[in-house]
Amino acid sequence: MEEPTSKKIALTSGSIPTTTPLVSETAKTHTKPKTKKQVICISRRTDVPSNETMLDKVLAGFVSGTITYDFPRFVRNPGPIKQTKPVSLRPEDVEMVSWWSKDFANLLAKWDTFAEVLSKYHHHFTFTINGPEKSALEPGLKSTLAARFEQLALLVRLCKEVLNQDPAVSITVHVDPISVYRLPKSANPAEEHHTLGHIEALCNTMRALGLTKIHMSFTQFGWPSVRKYLNDIRGDIDILDPNITQCKMLLATHFFPYTKGLEIETCTAIVFVAAQDADMPQHIRKGACVGRNTVIAVTGNKSIPDIVRKPVGKSTANCTCFPFKDIGSAKEECSNSCRYCFMNSKKLPIPTF
Repeated sequence: MEEPTSKKIALTSGSIPTTTPLVSETAKTHTKPKTKKQVICISRRTDVPSNETMLDKVLAGFVSGTITYDFPRFVRNPGPIKQTKPVSLRPEDVEMVSWWSKDFANLLAKWDTFAEVLSKYHHHFTFTINGPEKSALEPGLKSTLAARFEQLALLVRLCKEVLNQDPAVSITVHVDPISVYRLPKSANPAEEHHTLGHIEALCNTMRALGLTKIHMSFTQFGWPSVRKYLNDIRGDIDILDPNITQCKMLLATHFFPYTKGLEIETCTAIVFVAAQDADMPQHIRKGACVGRNTVIAVTGNKSIPDIVRKPVGKSTANCTCFPFKDIGSAKEECSNSCRYCFMNSKKLPIPTF
């Protein structure tokens, strides 16, 4: 077996390893596992990489080989969270690590310190880029849009030069959710705003970096209880549920003109229906945030079973994601304070424009 070597990476911005082990493809060859391997998701419920305290706990778990995480509980469900579960993070028990964030600055800065441990795993990065910093819907987001584009470039180099993985399959950009909203206390309270103003710059950046995949959806609350809960915490803002006609208009006017040559996927039914219209300039295929094909492409393990995660309620009835363990926390909220997220219980004023 080829021994891992070290390789220097000359960076012009940001901070990921200046010296990190280079893991060879031979070193990553899979053998039949003694135990059932799992995909570890960090995290769909909480933006762990953007929360330094939570990220430190997770990275310590990789060092020790195990981590205890909170059993999923909606924040709106009152009472203390008492259930916890230990999860093995030993390399022999992990098929792939799936990182989710809107701001990877902390993880990139700490990669050098934990490079020896992290290089033992296959990694996938889901980077959600919904618009500028301190927006009406994501007021806690710290890094500027330009800084996040730089992070995207650093993730590409991390995959290529350190992990020996193809960035095109190891990085998925999420535009999720596309939101339509009103600001009732603004000068024009009836005016509808959307979150697609950054799409042209995003798509140009992706093409320049050799990235191809966008996963997208629209804000769809569905349940009256969720809408009521979010109305209580979102402040002076009215987030709408766009219908199919509105989805078509936004896609045709503000999305498709810039996505030529990119692969667009969705797991949201209304988007899929809207995009199949014969008059639409580009179709969107039904996909998964982290599906079986992605796990196979990242890991090279073609024996991955053809299974999907068990639905959890109505909102995930059509989910085709590969089963995963989500390492998040319902106790500690991420700092993004997204207005559309039921994990956000903060009542904060919207930014002044």
